[in-house]
Amino acid sequence: MGWDEIKGQESALGFLQRSLASGRLAHAYLFHGPEGVGKRMAALLTARVLLCRGKDRPCDVCPACRQVRSGTHPDLHQAFPVGKSRRIRIEQVRRMLEASRLNSNQGGWKVFILDDAETMGAEGGNALLKFLEEPSSGTLIILVSSRPDQLLPTIVSRCQSVRFGLWPDSLLHSEALSSRASDLTAPLLASLAEGSPGRLMGLLEGDWLEGRSLILDLRTRCGQGESPGRLAQELLAFVKEQEKKVAGETDETVGALPAAERRRREEARIAAQRVVTMSTVLEILQGWYRDLYLFRNGAGRDIIINRDRIEEFSDSSAQESSPTTAFRALEAARESLLRRNASAPLVFERLFYELQGSRDSRG
Repeated sequence: MGWDEIKGQESALGFLQRSLASGRLAHAYLFHGPEGVGKRMAALLTARVLLCRGKDRPCDVCPACRQVRSGTHPDLHQAFPVGKSRRIRIEQVRRMLEASRLNSNQGGWKVFILDDAETMGAEGGNALLKFLEEPSSGTLIILVSSRPDQLLPTIVSRCQSVRFGLWPDSLLHSEALSSRASDLTAPLLASLAEGSPGRLMGLLEGDWLEGRSLILDLRTRCGQGESPGRLAQELLAFVKEQEKKVAGETDETVGALPAAERRRREEARIAAQRVVTMSTVLEILQGWYRDLYLFRNGAGRDIIINRDRIEEFSDSSAQESSPTTAFRALEAARESLLRRNASAPLVFERLFYELQGSRDSRG
């Protein structure tokens, strides 16, 4: 499959292919862009090209390619957020530093990938700087980030930037149709995905159309004055249900790993799902208030995300929260949940309370 695995990123992939073909690689890259557009896939694909032992790289059949896919290649080192805090810990960065000083296990490249690199924090970032300032020969470092503004400027300046963009609606629509969506739901799914194929797959695999209905119904009940505590409990029950789905899935790529590493990755997978779910909840609510703001200002149907519920804007806009106030409340909730690891029950209860407090304003 190779480069055909990643769609809609012709500019970024073309740049990488030319760099790999010419042998003129930077020692460090920053793959950045919106969530779910193929940045991590591209990082792993780059690793497969460099570590492949076949003739046409990546061949996808040699032991090296299979090891990269399973995460067990000895010259591929990955760090990703772990634990409830969803942070890359300083110990992970230090282990990478130690590995960078050793010879390649298979006599070729050593590839280091830091996923969600912005979660390192200042201490991890300062440790990584030493890595970037003194690169070893035959070593490639790839930082993957959806929020590069949260990385230390000194780190960003030492990396070759590769930007990954959003998909057009037409490509998302085609992808939805090829992934079991019906002719009726495909346009809505493409709209809700907002340019992210990863989000589209999440909508399809996680039954998010049903979840979206639940979340928007909670918003309606919030506007009708229902208890914020009760609404928060129902929302948390939904979040936990999504975690259970992930916990019940089998990850075939970790079968060859030691038991302790399998547990660590399983915990990280569940924690990652919690972040994805909470982030998607906030994005659904933010999308609603975005649409409400646009509707109030005379926008056409074609740029409304929640097109299937557009009648509700005219039916209930007088009772809806002020979009401006709602945006502030949602951003505060995002900051608390995803960056400060605050208590989800308290954050959601406060969010619903603030949404109720902003009713009847036209901001």
